Amino acid sequence: MKIRAQRRLLDGLPLAVLSALALASLGALGPRYGGRLAIGVLDLDTDGSPSFTRDRGARLLLGLSHETLLALDDAGAIAPSLAQRWSSAAGGREWTLELAETARFHADTPVTADDVVRSLSRFLRSGSPAAALLAARLEGGDAYRRGTSDVLAAISATDVHRVLLRFAAEQATPPAELASPAAAITSADGAGCGPFSLAHVVRGERAALLAFDRHVRGRPFVDSVDLVRYADRPAMRLALEQGKIQAALGESGATARVARLLLLLDTERDLFHSLAARRRVARGFDRDVLVRRFMPEAQTACRLLPNESARCDSPARLDAPNTPDAPLLLTVDSTLNPLASQRVVAHLVALGYRVSVAVLHPDAVVSTPADARLLLWCPEVNESLLALHELALLAGTLKPQQLAVFAAEAAHGPHQATIDEQERSLLATGAVVPLAVAPLAAIGPTPLGVNVTPTGVLLLENTWLPL
Repeated sequence: MKIRAQRRLLDGLPLAVLSALALASLGALGPRYGGRLAIGVLDLDTDGSPSFTRDRGARLLLGLSHETLLALDDAGAIAPSLAQRWSSAAGGREWTLELAETARFHADTPVTADDVVRSLSRFLRSGSPAAALLAARLEGGDAYRRGTSDVLAAISATDVHRVLLRFAAEQATPPAELASPAAAITSADGAGCGPFSLAHVVRGERAALLAFDRHVRGRPFVDSVDLVRYADRPAMRLALEQGKIQAALGESGATARVARLLLLLDTERDLFHSLAARRRVARGFDRDVLVRRFMPEAQTACRLLPNESARCDSPARLDAPNTPDAPLLLTVDSTLNPLASQRVVAHLVALGYRVSVAVLHPDAVVSTPADARLLLWCPEVNESLLALHELALLAGTLKPQQLAVFAAEAAHGPHQATIDEQERSLLATGAVVPLAVAPLAAIGPTPLGVNVTPTGVLLLENTWLPL
């Protein structure tokens, strides 16, 4: 039953009945409109425009204020969003996406096919790993992405509500890359069409959002959401305990384990140029000690993909260090628990490295030259092949011929055997060392219906507050 319909029925009930209902279980009454949520974050380096970022606060803001053509469920299956229907032609080389006629921007203008063409053109030239894979599959997309051509005939509007995508080869499904937050659809003046409209943002500090009545999936239950940046974990944890915020993104809690703690070893730098050196770091790491002593709400991880787990081998017994006093630069994700990073440093020191640590913004951890990098990783898109492609880019192991392989597999709809082979191949390089999988958000006692996606975004559309 719709909430507004419930309200009309309740208006005619006697006071005594209403009082009895108020004492009934909250589950029986169900969600109600109203209320304000405050969410704490450790980073908020964004102005709210669609982009690719590993900043989880920025990802949350994009997920709340913007909408993509397609969505992916927790299993990675394609689901409708702004595009409600799709069909293929030309033997699977052409796909037509049909927009929902009810889709509107926050400025109350309709979402049109021209908006989609413009937005996807922007997306293809962004820093998104998903954009690189989509460009490799679109007809002429790679030349457009590299800037050697300004013509993008592969994406066109056939009418006000339909967009045609032309591919170089047959595609089994619509492209999952369109679910990337960086592929969000905006109006000509930058307006979004997500569940919440951005009322105000102070980059790096705070963002205020209001529920959007005309969102394509319906109005969110809560009236407003505030994102507030805190300088460190203790300050954010205290704010949660005091009820100043209702959830803390980046603070371990009872939410799903979705963030993978990864150690990346740079194969282009002398220290880890050899496979033997990289394997030595990975084989001797005691993941059980890391989790038990420093990340008690996490689980050990020796697999790369979200929602995948396997029993990790016991750490190998290592000989005396063969690289005594070797200098090593380690960049560390600023949102990571310092105790966990200190354990990783201790492991590297025990191997004979003299470690210098630079604590950086999540994006800078990857972009800054370093021998090793430690970060909490959530995939850009919750699809196994796209996640592995992103990790190969992160690790610096993706060669041009491998991009073609990823593109071909994405076109045909990868099978589990193919995904397993790609994962084994990436693990065999020793460049990506999975350590743990951890919860990404702590939720206070008040909000109901909060969930975390495998891409590290809080779902707040169906979140509501009890009486």
